[in-house]
Amino acid sequence: MPSRTVVTRDTHRPVRRPIGAVGILTSALAGGGMVAGHVALGAITPQPDGLAVAAFELPTPAADPATPAVAAGAVRALAEPPPPVDVDEIVGAATGAVDDALRVRDEQVRAARAAADAARTAAEPEPDEDTSGAAGDGTGSTAGSGPSSCAAGTEGMEGVAANVATAGEKLRCMFGVDSVLGLGSRGNASDHPSGKALDFMVDRATGDRLAEYAMANQDSLGISYVIWRQRIDTGSGWETQEDRGGETANHMDHVHISFD
Repeated sequence: MPSRTVVTRDTHRPVRRPIGAVGILTSALAGGGMVAGHVALGAITPQPDGLAVAAFELPTPAADPATPAVAAGAVRALAEPPPPVDVDEIVGAATGAVDDALRVRDEQVRAARAAADAARTAAEPEPDEDTSGAAGDGTGSTAGSGPSSCAAGTEGMEGVAANVATAGEKLRCMFGVDSVLGLGSRGNASDHPSGKALDFMVDRATGDRLAEYAMANQDSLGISYVIWRQRIDTGSGWETQEDRGGETANHMDHVHISFD
């Protein structure tokens, strides 16, 4: 007896899988329609209302904790206007700084001048014996500040007596007299032609000091008399002379000194 082969077929029921949100969105994006997509997956066709609810119930991602939040104080500081600038205060501060700098500079200038004056005083020579002697005679205040000899020497005193030239040079240098005349100054005067008189051309202040010093040292200088500003002193005090009609004739511009 021939054998028979029996073929059996296992029949499996389709397994229903639950529909998730991913399946719903995948069907919608695939373009084949929501029904077709789920049919292919062997799922039950979802209802539109259920899809809408499921789609909007997806979890919302939490905010990134690393992102810093803006502080309320910073926002308020940016929103508030800056404080007003006090222009007067700024200008006043600048002016005060300039004044301080000028004051310091003035003090430095004064200090430099004082130092220069001190150095110049220290470098000045000591008074010579003639000047010291005059001070001892009570005539130091009327003596000249110069030395008893100078570069001008006896210029203009040519032809006068030796003692006259010596005394004339001393007086000229002590009082800084540039112009001294001897024989040629006034040829008609009695003492000039004989070489015993000198004319010192000076201003008022210098002439006053020179005439006073000459009479105070009359004996040591060998002076017989002095004429200055229409007055004559022979040793007994000043006496007024008659008007001779001119400034030079009245000895207003020079001190005349006659010697023994």
